[in-house]
Amino acid sequence: MDTTGNDNDHPHSWFRANFWWLLVLCLSFAAVTAYYHHYFYVSGPNSVAVSIDHQNVIQRKAEAPMQYRFAPYLIAEIVLDLLVKSGAPNDSRTLLISYLLIRILAMTMCYLALLKFLSIWFDLKLSLLGLGFMVAVNPMFEFQYYHQPGDPWNLLFFILGFSAIALKKDNWLFLIIFLGVPFRESIVLLIPAYFAARYGELPIGPLILRTIGLIIVWAIPWIGIRALFGPVINYMENKLELRDLPNIFAYNLKYPEGWLVLFLSFNVLWFTLFKAWVQIPVVIRRCFVIVPIFLIIHLAWGRLVEGRLYMPLEPLFIVGGLTYLASLNKTATTRLKKWCKIKSRA
Repeated sequence: MDTTGNDNDHPHSWFRANFWWLLVLCLSFAAVTAYYHHYFYVSGPNSVAVSIDHQNVIQRKAEAPMQYRFAPYLIAEIVLDLLVKSGAPNDSRTLLISYLLIRILAMTMCYLALLKFLSIWFDLKLSLLGLGFMVAVNPMFEFQYYHQPGDPWNLLFFILGFSAIALKKDNWLFLIIFLGVPFRESIVLLIPAYFAARYGELPIGPLILRTIGLIIVWAIPWIGIRALFGPVINYMENKLELRDLPNIFAYNLKYPEGWLVLFLSFNVLWFTLFKAWVQIPVVIRRCFVIVPIFLIIHLAWGRLVEGRLYMPLEPLFIVGGLTYLASLNKTATTRLKKWCKIKSRA
């Protein structure tokens, strides 16, 4: 499927031709969503906790999994150091500003990466509509939120991963997964998406070998990080034991607000997904194999009400929604042509 009009012979040409304008647009959207996040969830209710968490991670005293997801804290520390060297006071306010700046950076790259991803199939107008949807549902990603600076970076790596899978840039996927682990280990779910997307396209032998290679590339930093920091107490150990997991699963199943947040996080895209399922690009349909995996993991070991957990799935749902809109446009064009023919005969 391609809805790029005259750009069919030049994939991504509208993205390249409008890059600087798109960069400014994505930066402006990122500034708005990041400041919204900063004002309501960081600078006010969680400002003290953010400072404590940051110092704990930097000093290697944090609980797991926060300690193992150290990359965004390290980036914030680097930005803090640059601000202090530029004359800013070395205090908690400057630290919060550093987190605001890196969130703006991460979300800008997310929005640009999303447009690049959508440009594989859609024209500029539809792709901007997809970007607008992601920006519009951003508040749902922060429902019942606690400071998780790695989430936008995790979204970025998932978008890049989906792009590599769609464009058959398999070698890039190794690097994306390797770099994504210090932000959030859930980047491993790109591997079943890759296997599903390539199944039937590659001989089973080479496919299995590449999949094993991706698992190894994910496992090396995962194990290395744990070896670096040593045994770290998991914060869940202070709150529950393994025997409590069935209770968490049952709680999530019976918690209506959690299901409402899950529905609203994708909103009308649930409807368009089913309406246009057979028209969605095959590679994206196959990547949807990770959706039930996401759901099962978070039902059993998380809180369904935390919309941020579903951020990595947003690009897949957006492709489904835009596919449906593209099909409507083609249907309307066909009907218009038929109507014009009837009028000309009359």
